[in-house]
Amino acid sequence: MKRWLVRKSKEEWASGISGVLMRHCWPNNFGISYFWGDRWVPNLVNQFIPSAPMGLPVDAYVCELVDQEISDWDDNLLESCFPHEVAQAIKQIPLRGSGEKDSLIWHMSKLGQYTVKKGYKQWLADFLIQNGVHSKGKAETWKKLWRLEVPPKVRQFMWRLAREILPTWVLVSHRNPRRGECCPFCDQRETQKHIFLECQWASRIWRRTDVARVFELMGDGTFYEWMETAMDQRTANEVEEWCVLLWYLWKESNAHLFNGAKLPEEEIPIHAKLLQEDYKQNQLRKKEHSPQPVRQGWRKPAVGETSVCTDAGILADGEAGLGVVIRDSEGRFIMAAAKRILGRWEAEVAEARAAEFGVQLAVQFRLPNVKLETDCLSIVHKLQNPTVFMDKTGVLCRSICRLLEATGDGRCSYTNREANQVAHAMAHVDLRWNERFIWLDTPPSFIINQL
Repeated sequence: MKRWLVRKSKEEWASGISGVLMRHCWPNNFGISYFWGDRWVPNLVNQFIPSAPMGLPVDAYVCELVDQEISDWDDNLLESCFPHEVAQAIKQIPLRGSGEKDSLIWHMSKLGQYTVKKGYKQWLADFLIQNGVHSKGKAETWKKLWRLEVPPKVRQFMWRLAREILPTWVLVSHRNPRRGECCPFCDQRETQKHIFLECQWASRIWRRTDVARVFELMGDGTFYEWMETAMDQRTANEVEEWCVLLWYLWKESNAHLFNGAKLPEEEIPIHAKLLQEDYKQNQLRKKEHSPQPVRQGWRKPAVGETSVCTDAGILADGEAGLGVVIRDSEGRFIMAAAKRILGRWEAEVAEARAAEFGVQLAVQFRLPNVKLETDCLSIVHKLQNPTVFMDKTGVLCRSICRLLEATGDGRCSYTNREANQVAHAMAHVDLRWNERFIWLDTPPSFIINQL
């Protein structure tokens, strides 16, 4: 495959990168995009509108779907012109604030900025997936491997085994033909399958264990296919026991070859089991004795500041809940608010929407020097570096920064989840879709004990 990549012509490279740009760039504002024919809806297949809209000309711009008075999508127009699934996908796209120019963003990067290096990596990833080299299923299998509760050296060994790069004599002989390919326990060629399955020495050890039936899953497949099937059909404990025993077989094979040492066959499964038990007990002791982080509750802001705590909740019925609690520098309650919005948003987008909702309320009621507090660390980073991030949440964060500036000496800070429980409770208030409630001066009864 590497030779194939090197021999691509300049025209073929340009065509491949051009395709990547078309697939993974979309507008960050919509005065330049036609809603029929352009790629602009990231949550749809190929980012295209799948069918012609009803009641609108096909050469209309996307910005015509925006209610200019509220600077947000026109819900009624979207629901009347598009199927419900398409309308919901469009509503999940955050809109840029006024005064920002139209641009294209690279949605495969957190910064939203394209570079040739990122374009090449994405093109290569697309190519590998199209040719069956990588897939989402394989990626999930590797994740399961790295999550196994076995010693790190066992996980690394299993990765090499599944990739078929263990230095068996068959593999080593390609570099040193004089060495030969024979197994140290018999006269057969030492392949991975031989040393762990076919060798009489390994077979006798497997018969002494309760997990030998694992190899019924393997058949004529590779070790990767065996590992993938085992992780899907067997319990985690069984898979971990098999992996440790495989590692121990490799360890004892090398010890016999290089040091002349040979552990009795009946003791190898016992040593492997003890290794796994000791590792789990050590991990448990570390958890028990590791110092727990000290979680501090909510603290009053500086004199003259207004605390605006926000949180979002992704609800099971395809809706998002936004919660806001506002207090003064003495900790006195000013207001609380809750809002319910229909749409399957990503968690980070929902958190940004909640922060925007809270600061909008502060501006509306002319509250000074807002200290925005959220438990979403990525949003805090983007608010503190608004010009760096060009992705869809970065768009919202720049709008929030402008609102914070309107309150005077506005700023944002991170707060832990325990200190943000009041806003969390507000985000889960039971409301109807697109409904908003505000409590002024007197807090709702269900958060009084948390204030």
